Amino acid sequence: LITETEPAAEPSLDEILRMMAPADLVIVEGYKAHPIPKLEVRRQAAPGTELADGDPDVIAIAADYAIADTPVPVLPLGEVIEIADFIMHRIGLGQAVEERER
Repeated sequence: LITETEPAAEPSLDEILRMMAPADLVIVEGYKAHPIPKLEVRRQAAPGTELADGDPDVIAIAADYAIADTPVPVLPLGEVIEIADFIMHRIGLGQAVEERER
């Protein structure tokens, strides 16, 4: 769902989520300071954008390079099924993608 809004009338994340109810899952981009579960995306070509070390809401990192010494799981950025499976297991939403494909 994409909606254009006037800059002065941009709704809060809570307002957006209320508009989308009763959705089982809403994936948002941005809202780095909002206290919601986050999947951090890291690209080797964009260093210096790390959040996981200082944000307790980061539940995993999806990266296009190996990452060591992090308290959260690291997922391969190009493996969409693995990332979707992680999210589904994390929020308890149905069976895993791999299980449905069998």
